[in-house]
Amino acid sequence: PRVAVPGSGLGRLAWEIYSKGYSAQGSDFSLPMLLASDFILNGCGRGPTDISHRQFAISPWLAETKNVKSLQDRVRTVVVPDVDPTSVMLNSYDDDAPEFSMLAGEFQSLYSHFLPGKSRHGEANNKKFDAVVCLFFIDTAPTLPHYLITIWHMLEVGGLFINMGPLMYHWSGHG
Repeated sequence: PRVAVPGSGLGRLAWEIYSKGYSAQGSDFSLPMLLASDFILNGCGRGPTDISHRQFAISPWLAETKNVKSLQDRVRTVVVPDVDPTSVMLNSYDDDAPEFSMLAGEFQSLYSHFLPGKSRHGEANNKKFDAVVCLFFIDTAPTLPHYLITIWHMLEVGGLFINMGPLMYHWSGHG
């Protein structure tokens, strides 16, 4: 099965789906997210002579001023990535092996060819998806119906749309 993960950010959800044996295609518009995703997915894994993957301790809450009880809350570190991204190396030589890919670009531009009358014949990426899975993505839609129509046309008949996160939160009060 093929799963699209639009707005995939660092690619963790797409990677998790791939690690379960599904073909996964993540996509994102944000250049900083794509650069970080590329570094984590391709630059932190084990090399031919390495025994462990590269990890970094970061303080993601350092500049946070809300929901902080003490300085210790702000300087607390987390280690990224918490798993070796190369630990799931599915056999790409097998014809039925799942594929993993990341696309750079705006959602409507990347997937508009699924809309009626926009098909690009002969391209491999015309194959529809069995599922579209989103985490905190739908709220980025300037017009929600356009995203939903595109998702509808991306899906095979009987395909699943799974969404987690708010609806239109991103655009509320910013217009």
